[in-house]
Order: sequence, then structure tokens, then C-alpha cells
Amino acid sequence: MAITRNYQSQSLSRVLEDLNATTERHEISFVYNDLEDFTVTCRLDQASLEDALMKVVGFYPVRIVRDGEKYFVECTHKTERHLKGRLIDNQNQPVAYANVSLLSPADSSLIGGGVSNENGDFVIPTEAYRVIVKCTFIGYKTLLRTCEVGNIGTLQLQPAEYTINGITVKGHVPQYQMGDEGLVTNVENTPLSQLGTASDVLGHVPGIIKKDNQYEVFGKGTPIIYINGRKMRNSRELEQLKSTDIKSIELISNPGAKYDATVGTVVKIRTARKAGDGFSIDTWGRWRQGQKDQETASLDMNYRCNGLDIFGSLWASKGKYLQASTMTQEVHADTLWQQNNYMRTDIVNRDYSIEGGFNYSLNEDNVFGAKYEYTFPSTNEDVTTLTSDVMANGQFYDKWENQTDKRTKGNAGHKLNAYYVGKVGKMDIDFNFDYLRSGYDDQSRIVETCQVQDDRRLDAENSVRNRMVASKLTLTYPLLGGSLDFGAEYINTRRRDDYVNPQNYVTSTYSTLKEQSICPYAEYSVMLPKVGRFRAGLRYEHVNFDYYDRGQLVEAQSRSYSNLYPSVSFGTQIGKVQAQIAYSAKTTRPTYRQLSNDVFYGNRYSLQRGNPLLDNSIIHNISIQGMWKFLQFSISYSDERGRIIHWMELIDNSNVTLVTYKNINSLKWIVPFVSLAPTFGIWHPQLSVGFRKQWFTMETTAGDISLNKPMLIAQANNTFKFSKTLTGELNFRYQGPGHYQNIYLDYHQADLDVSLVKTFFNDRLSIKLAGEDLLDRSRDGNRVYNQQVQLYQGNYYDRRRFVVTIRYNFNATRSKYKGTGAGNAEKSRL
Repeated sequence: MAITRNYQSQSLSRVLEDLNATTERHEISFVYNDLEDFTVTCRLDQASLEDALMKVVGFYPVRIVRDGEKYFVECTHKTERHLKGRLIDNQNQPVAYANVSLLSPADSSLIGGGVSNENGDFVIPTEAYRVIVKCTFIGYKTLLRTCEVGNIGTLQLQPAEYTINGITVKGHVPQYQMGDEGLVTNVENTPLSQLGTASDVLGHVPGIIKKDNQYEVFGKGTPIIYINGRKMRNSRELEQLKSTDIKSIELISNPGAKYDATVGTVVKIRTARKAGDGFSIDTWGRWRQGQKDQETASLDMNYRCNGLDIFGSLWASKGKYLQASTMTQEVHADTLWQQNNYMRTDIVNRDYSIEGGFNYSLNEDNVFGAKYEYTFPSTNEDVTTLTSDVMANGQFYDKWENQTDKRTKGNAGHKLNAYYVGKVGKMDIDFNFDYLRSGYDDQSRIVETCQVQDDRRLDAENSVRNRMVASKLTLTYPLLGGSLDFGAEYINTRRRDDYVNPQNYVTSTYSTLKEQSICPYAEYSVMLPKVGRFRAGLRYEHVNFDYYDRGQLVEAQSRSYSNLYPSVSFGTQIGKVQAQIAYSAKTTRPTYRQLSNDVFYGNRYSLQRGNPLLDNSIIHNISIQGMWKFLQFSISYSDERGRIIHWMELIDNSNVTLVTYKNINSLKWIVPFVSLAPTFGIWHPQLSVGFRKQWFTMETTAGDISLNKPMLIAQANNTFKFSKTLTGELNFRYQGPGHYQNIYLDYHQADLDVSLVKTFFNDRLSIKLAGEDLLDRSRDGNRVYNQQVQLYQGNYYDRRRFVVTIRYNFNATRSKYKGTGAGNAEKSRL
């Protein structure tokens, strides 16, 4: 029996009266306010009627209200609900940055939406009780699923594949797209995945420049790199990570409040998760040959069974390096002093370490683990020869040869990280604890042979001991249709730094530096339907720094800081253009070496020392970045108050130069950048062009100097996918002259690298042949401006090399380790 009644905000008692004679199921149609007719099938009790209403009404949340013997339908917007789920592909890998739309079951109109994160998870606020979920991503079939609001579990997307006259056409994921925080470069299933290692891939990310295995973001310095949420502690981790294991790389040019306030740019590398249990091995070796040779070897092992993951690695490297420099120094005192120097440094570095750890998954939402790294004591050797001609007012004064033999013996290093990542109710928990202990002992012997003055021999010992304890807690909770991240970081550091010179040419010092900080922070993000993603955060950092000389506290060199660092960003899409605008306040803290009062001997007219009176600087940055098809662009403007620069000054108006550091009032600079990455068959080019221009005027004895010349930077990377097993590269980088702080970089630098990678046995074995710096242009030169001292230095590096890399892996899997670490910026300062 079907009874239809129209109700316009009226009592349901009439319905109950009409149907109170039977217990059969009935169809009841309602008209509620502006909502069109809908039908409910229910029994004559409040619970079933309310449940049916909630399921069918969908985005109009309703409840049954009893008033005496009468029941009413009430429409409410007070209930907070979220649709949660996870997207994976046909290989059970997370699908990041897919569009998830919520449609009305009544008419399929759009009522909400969001984007999946790096792990494929999505949380979308909605007042609906029942929705149609629509998931779309380029390269995959559109998925439609009708479901009740709540946790809908895992949804799997299938690759888009069409057959036309016997030809199969498959969809592909776009290589570049805007993520939640920055520009994402997809690596998996692209030619970049065949380049060898993460170190090779990073140079192909728009906005990142690779210089001899060092990385720099256009105009913004060295980035902090995270691998699966864990901060990279050593660049060798990039060598150990295979390019075939990388899923995507995200470049964040304006990090938010959850990152340390000293972090200017972030690179997040996300690996493709390997399925299955068992034992795996990944081992590789590399030989480089230029004027000097370098050898590196690595062995990674992993055992995975159910929820347990045990991993370990061995690392060994030995390298010989060469640097030659010419230096001209002018000191404008009562006498014009000039030094013409030639310096050659031969270096032998050794590095041996072992690492091990475990992860254990209690369930899908709760994981904990620990990792320990031991660095073996090793001895590194530097031999420097410095020849100097000294002139006074244009007349010969003296000539000497300075021979420095330095042996650095590293102490055993210990790094421990323990973590827990889990969920309690709606709250996500991420906790990390870190302990670090390290140190080294330098022994230097300097022999100066002079033509006029007396010869000298100077012995120096520098002993450094570091200890750090840190913890970090981050909580994430859904709030007001978005997500709130909040937590705090605590760091306690102690550094002892002793410098002893028995001959007393420089004063022996015994200093201890202690610092502790507490840093609470909060960041809120929300996806506004049809508008875009909004994110805002605030970080507070309170730091106490104490300086001790021979065990006694020095009040004048001790201080405390309390600062707030806000950040805000907004990302949207207009047509096919994706864009993000962001502002943040950051800081630069002096390193412990820069704060040290120890004096280091260069020669009888050149000493080096830190500056315990240095202050932190504050950086205000605003940036815009975006993309359109294969074009990426960004522009960034920064104003740094209290910038720390290298500084040279005379000691007590003598002719002895002290190389130290100082704060300047302000340094402003702008960095525009554009990158094009089209595809032409087997050829995948990428052209990036940008420049850095600063505004800085400095007072000198010769008058004011404007240091404002812009610096052009260009990079042309070319990848050739000759076949499934053969990939080639031809990469070119150019940097023009320009000003940087109080330095003029006056060389035209140009690097050309080529490589060829061949894989065998289903990619288990790979051989890479490469030529680095084929133009032999590994030179740079700079002119340093100071008030009374001018220094010009030209450098040559041994970077023209032939490289062979052989890698083999068996059942390769990567660790599931989720520890992100605490005190990461402090580790860098140490």
C-alpha cells in the first residue's frame, strides 16, 4: 500500500494517524521547504522513519523531534560530518592529488569536494548523510560510488584504457601538478624514474639547480629534504634511493608553521610503496675519476613480514678532492697593504657508517618504530700550500710559503630516532624523539717560511663535542570543515668547543654553548568548494642561549629570543591554470661555529673567528607559483632584517685582518623563474630560466657601493627514452655574474653533463656511464666588499670526471619507516 502526503514543515502526526492501523511498510512522499518530492519507505516507528529520512534527504540534514505526542521534521545545519576515504590504483599504490567531488543523490548537483593527499587519503566536510562520490584523475577511469557519509574505506581507481581499431590507448598521469603545499613532479612511470638515483632526479625538478651533488632552489638557497616525511640527515640518502622507487617530488617554496622557522624551502620525496613480504637486498658501487678518484659502496637490506619491518644498511666511501685558488687582498689602513696569494688544497675524506631499525604496524592506523645510526671514527686529511707576496704602498714587503697539515679524527657518532604515528578517535598523532651525539678533533701543524721576517711554526688543536635531545608532537584534528595541525617541539643542545695553541700566537679558548627552545605551533587548512584551498599557521619560538668561557657564564654573550612566525597561503585553479600565493615569516640563526669565540690561524696577517654577539635575522617572504600544462612559473620577494654576512675587518687598526660575521640592517631580493617541460617522442626537454636581483648599498672607505647587479640562471635538461631499458641525459647549466650579499660573483659558470643508463634482468641490474663537467668550467670567482678590506678570490675545482655506477637489487623493497625526526634544523647547525 502506498500513501502519499505532501508536508510543508508540518507535523508528522498526520502520517502516523493515517498509517496506525497496519505494520506493513509504506512509501511516504514529502515536500520539505524548497526540496523537491522524495520518497521514504519505512515502518511506523520514530527510529526507522528518522533513519530513512537521513538516508534519502542526503545533503539536507534532518532529525525527528518529539513534542508531546507529536513528531516534527527539523532541518538542522549544526551537525559536523566528514566523508573520509583513501584512493589507490590497480597496483595498490596511493593516488595523490586526485579530485574527489560530492554529488547530491537527488539531482547529482555538486555539494562539496576536495583533493586526496600524498597518501591517497581525503577528508571532506559535508552536512550530507548520503552522497554520490565522484573520483577523477588524469590517466584513470572516473569512479562513482553512492554511500553514506562517514569512513568509506579504500576506493580503487582503474587505468583509463580504450581500444580503437585494434589500437590500445592508455591514460597517463601528468608529470607536473600543484599539490597541497607546492609544485609536484611525478616521477613514477616517467623517464625520470630510469635516471638512476634520487640525486639524479632532483636536478630535473623545476626550480631546483644541481651543482656537483649539491642542490639549490632558484634564489632561495639550499632546501631541507624529506623522504617519506623523515628529514634527510645526509646527502648519501639520495644516492641510496633508486629513481625507480620514487613516486613524486614536491617543491615547497614557502613552508608553513609546522616546519622550523629556519626552513626557507622544503623538498618532499615520496616513494612508491612496495607490496609483499620477504627479504630484499639493494647494493651498488660507484667510481669517479678526474685528477683525483672517489669510490663509494652501499648495501641495504630489508625484511618484511606481516606488520613487522626490519631494515639495515652499510655505507663506505673514500674520496680525494682538489681545490686551487688565487686570492688578492687589499687592506686600506694608514698603509695600503696588498697580498697576492696562490693556494692549493688536497683533501682525503673517509666515511663509514652502519644503520638499523624496525617498524611495527599494530593496525592500519597505528605504527611505531626506531632507528639507530652509528658513524665509525675515521681520519680525514687536508694538506694546504699557500704562497703569498706582500706589498706595502706598492713596495715589496715580504714573501712567505705557508704549509698546513691538518688531520681530523671524527669521534664515534650516534643518532637515535624513535616515533609513533597513530590515531585516537578523530585525532591523528605524530610523535618523534631524537638523540644525537657527535664530535671531532682537529690537529693542525702550520709552518711559515718567510723571506724577510722570522719563520714560524704553529700547532693548533680544536676539539668539538655535540649533544642534542629533541622531541616533537603533532596532532591533527578535523575542525569546521577543515583540518587543524597543532603541537610543539622541544630541543636541548650542548656544544663544547676548545681551541688550543701552545705557542700562543692566538689565544687558546675553552667555550661551552648551551641552548634550549620550546616551539608550539598551529596550522589550519580548509578546502573551500569552487574557491580553493586556504591555509594559515602561527609558530612561536622561545630560545634561551647561554655562552660559557672556561666554565663561567658570560652574560654579555648570552641571550634569549621570543618570536612569532605567521604563515598564510591560498591555492586555486582558474581554467587550466593552477596557482598559489603565500606569505611567511622565517628566521636565520647563526650556526654554532659562527657563534664561537675561538680564533683560527690562517697566516700572520689573517685570522678567523666567530661572533658570539650575532643576532637572528627575520625574513619576510611573499611568493606566487603556478603551472599551466607543461609550463611552471614562480616569483618570490624577500626582505631579510638582520642578515648575517661574512665580514673582514682590521684588528685594532693594525694590518692583521680578522675574518668574521656581522648582521646588516636589511637585504631585499626578488627571484622570478619560469620552466618549460614539453615532450617530443623520445625527447623530454626541460628549460628553466630565472634571475636573482638584490637591493643592497654598503659603506666603504672608498665611498658607497651599490651591490644590485642581477644574476641570470639557466638550466637545460634533456632526457632521452631510447627504449624501455636504455635512457640518456644531456644537461647544461649556466650562471652569469651578479651580486650576492656583499659579494660580486664575476665568473660565467657553465656545466655540461652526459650519461647513459642501461638496465638488465627486469631492472634488477643497472649500469650507468657518465661524463661530468665536460666543458671543464668548474671555476668560480668572487669579490668580497668590506669597509676597509677588499678580497678577490678565483677558484678551480676538480670536477671533470668519468663516472661508472653499477647497481643490483633483489626483491627490492623500501622501509616503511615513518619517523620524521625532531630538532632537524638544530642538527644542521651542529
